Amino acid sequence: TLDVAIHGLQLREVGEALARAKARGVRVRIVMNETHLWPRRPGDKRSPEVQALLDGGFEMRTLRGSREYGVMHNKFLVADEKLLWAGSYNWTLAADDMHLENVFLSDDAHRVAGFSGYWRWMWEQSRPAAQKPPDAETGPEPPGVPPADPTRPVRFNGTALPAYAFAPRGPAEAELAAALGAAKRSVDVAMFSFTSPELRDALAAAQARGVKVRLLFDARNAATLDVMKWFIAEGYEVRIRAGRDGRRGVLHNKYAVLDGALVEAGSYNWTENADKNSFENVNFFDDAATARGYGAYFDRMWAGGKLPTPAELEKWSRKD
Repeated sequence: TLDVAIHGLQLREVGEALARAKARGVRVRIVMNETHLWPRRPGDKRSPEVQALLDGGFEMRTLRGSREYGVMHNKFLVADEKLLWAGSYNWTLAADDMHLENVFLSDDAHRVAGFSGYWRWMWEQSRPAAQKPPDAETGPEPPGVPPADPTRPVRFNGTALPAYAFAPRGPAEAELAAALGAAKRSVDVAMFSFTSPELRDALAAAQARGVKVRLLFDARNAATLDVMKWFIAEGYEVRIRAGRDGRRGVLHNKYAVLDGALVEAGSYNWTENADKNSFENVNFFDDAATARGYGAYFDRMWAGGKLPTPAELEKWSRKD
């Protein structure tokens, strides 16, 4: 089996791999963001890769988030209910070629089971791909709340955290705030978009008690979003980046490393829309190898970042 939840698909190689899996007898089921199967904006159309899946008879359903801006924003798959692939990486050419992204794989049975349950929760409320959605400006509220981690197996400075948390209407933001509240030495954040007042305040409280906070932001969003601009105006240690070559693409990561020991990663931007309206995932890891890897990646991106001068912010706020 391959149970997939993906925002969109524009990678020919991935589409072909899914077709090969289906041809050898794997049951492939895909939940995709609604507008990638039924585009709403004038001039938009399905990608050839999405159309090939439809033409190939794949089991596909669509899902949108609630209210105006909610989306099915997850990027993960569960293989044979034994392996999880997840992260910030959309299955697009831009993600593969230009953006700064991350992916993790996990065969931890507890985490995999949690994602399988979340995937089924989405599948049950999604719409068959062949069924055109109504032309409503706002999406429906999801039925109930997503699955939660009952065991909270991750330990960080005496605080018990879940291995996973989901949105919308789940505890993701509260769990992130709890993790930030437990940090003692350092918090390194690499974030595409940040609008959450609660997480802003949690970082401010961490810095006030002596925690070293470093914030690495996407250059365009840092120049246009109020919370990200607030950190810059208040004198926090902030650097900005575009994509891999410093010009094209974006810093699309959504992760943090706390005290060099705890990693939070997934599809979840630290935004109100992610928490309240969109289908998202958050993961916590307390193993040393994961912390070293994500920490080294942060340091490499940080070294290539720029101090956000007023001129730099003005440049990015006007960039097309």
